[in-house]
Amino acid sequence: MTSYKGSATNDYQGSTRATPQLAVRIICWVILGVVAVFNFQPWFDLGVYAATQINIIPFYDTIRAIPVIGGLFAWFVGNLAGILAVGLWWIVQRTQVASMFTQIDRKSYPELWFKQQITKWGAYGIEIIICFLASPPYTGGWSSLKVDLPIINFALIDWNAFVTFLLFLGAFEATCGLMDWALGWNPVSGRSR
Repeated sequence: MTSYKGSATNDYQGSTRATPQLAVRIICWVILGVVAVFNFQPWFDLGVYAATQINIIPFYDTIRAIPVIGGLFAWFVGNLAGILAVGLWWIVQRTQVASMFTQIDRKSYPELWFKQQITKWGAYGIEIIICFLASPPYTGGWSSLKVDLPIINFALIDWNAFVTFLLFLGAFEATCGLMDWALGWNPVSGRSR
């Protein structure tokens, strides 16, 4: 006699158990993608702004006059700084996230721990500068802040821009921490636990 107990029933039950975990993974990856796009926007905007300030490209007008190649060249030059800015954003985020997930024992490896702290805080310093330039939380920007620096005038703080500034600083790292908590995913190694 043939028994119908076994793999067909177990496979079906196993696939229904795996479906919620797959849904959670997909939702987490979509959230990480949305946060990443939100987070690299100031970097891209500043990169495109920097590209508009570059006026000295040899033969730029001559190359732009060529019908098809000129248009591609103009697009490439216009977006190159933004693309490089997104690459710099990735390096900074990778440095910050790697320091969250690779814990180095301070007593056993003091030099390595010190280097990790320097790179982590250097990455945060770069991100603070970029985020402050993109969304200054102080009315009047950096020039007003320099004038008021000994005593900060809290009436001049734009609180919406301040919240945006804080979201730019920590949203990507918080989302990676959420993925570690929800999925056991380690962004440094790219593997689940």
